[in-house]
Amino acid sequence: MEVNAACSTDADNYVWNFGDGFSTTGAEAKHKYNAVGQFTIKLTAKNSSKEPTTSKQVNIVP
Repeated sequence: MEVNAACSTDADNYVWNFGDGFSTTGAEAKHKYNAVGQFTIKLTAKNSSKEPTTSKQVNIVP
């Protein structure tokens, strides 16, 4: 799974949570799921005054 938030120019820091216990930082991230199922990917884009969050559910199949 590859995710990209580089089009967002207002954030200083990006935190990705992949819904399976793995999280990472950066405008771009890669993650390999070790199990099938539904997971919610959550992105928090932080700057000095805001921490907006968005999420998307993904279905990982064999």
